[in-house]
Amino acid sequence: MKGLSCNSALFAHIDVVECMGILADHGFQAIDVSLELEPPFLPVPKPHMYVDADAAERVRVAQGARAAGLDFGTCNAHTNLIDGDPEARSRNLDFVLGGMRLAADLGCKYVITGGGMKNMYGREGTYWQRLLDAMAVILPAGEELGVTLLLECASLPGCLVHDLRGMRRLFAEDGMDSLQVLFDPAHYLVRGDDVTAAYRELAPRVRHIHAKDALGRVEDFEFPPLGEGEIDFRSLIQAVRDTNFAGYIALEYEGFAWGHTPDPLRILREGRDFLLAHLEATAA
Repeated sequence: MKGLSCNSALFAHIDVVECMGILADHGFQAIDVSLELEPPFLPVPKPHMYVDADAAERVRVAQGARAAGLDFGTCNAHTNLIDGDPEARSRNLDFVLGGMRLAADLGCKYVITGGGMKNMYGREGTYWQRLLDAMAVILPAGEELGVTLLLECASLPGCLVHDLRGMRRLFAEDGMDSLQVLFDPAHYLVRGDDVTAAYRELAPRVRHIHAKDALGRVEDFEFPPLGEGEIDFRSLIQAVRDTNFAGYIALEYEGFAWGHTPDPLRILREGRDFLLAHLEATAA
């Protein structure tokens, strides 16, 4: 394992380079840069970078990471690649492609997105074909840029790829060899999967992990601070070690959407300590 990263959205109220300094000062080794425009919660955090950022901004951010001694874990480019509106779908595809180009300029190896949301009337097969059409454009572009797309399953009702079964279905399709996995345990728990078993099955493709806890199931769930949910992180971290995971584990926090603490420094410190304790406990 490379070390710990953090989704920069936790510090959306400050500049991304300032955020890098805070992460470095708290013992993190990388940053996940938030590009996301419309996450499914309030308050909506401002993205730390835009995919159309000019050359000067790209250089500033890349230099900021080097000065802080941080690697780039991922660029987070969640959007709806299967939107029922063709114009929106086209814009969203361009957004992910822009994120891939931005990542390449920053020296970031990975971009994260999801399978999209079924937001209008339509057959399941139609939505799946839209996702496959998007992958047929994004994956070759990533190969040319040297950037790998990581797919994150998403548990919110209406999400197309929302559990282990959906991930299996996608990876069984032709042309998915270069597609890899962002493993967020919270989404698998909410959809009723055995989290550790899901990780072990997907491990050959897992390149990045989100550390996020969860309570409940799909129609009644929340993402509380680490250690306050139902995920067995001792079992999961042991599996991460057993499979010789070679990427970053990234702290991601959305608990404020359910009324949990909005204090980013508290979440950063407590999340770091939680993860380090579990890593130490499974080190033997």
